[in-house]
Amino acid sequence: MKLNLFDSLIDIDANRTVELHDAFDVEVVCVRGCLWVTEDRLRGDHFLRPGESRCIRCNGRALVTALEPSSMRALEPSKRRRPPRWARAWRALRAALTPSARPDLGVGAK
Repeated sequence: MKLNLFDSLIDIDANRTVELHDAFDVEVVCVRGCLWVTEDRLRGDHFLRPGESRCIRCNGRALVTALEPSSMRALEPSKRRRPPRWARAWRALRAALTPSARPDLGVGAK
């Protein structure tokens, strides 16, 4: 049986693990406690405190372990927070108007 856990608050007892399959680009959000996130075939684990999140970067299995009584949410890629349209436009405009970070090599200068 497959349960749809997206957007639901998931309570996890200490030292218990939630196993996520095919969760590429799912955002794991720590709501309470401390979570330990491990992803198949990726180096390094991540520890999340309340308010912190991590996007899953593997398409295999990801394990979310509660190091203490914790709560988490798993957000689908389509439901993740995106900056407002005006903020994305402002960022693009700023990037277009900012001088290049490349050093001036003096090519063509007299």
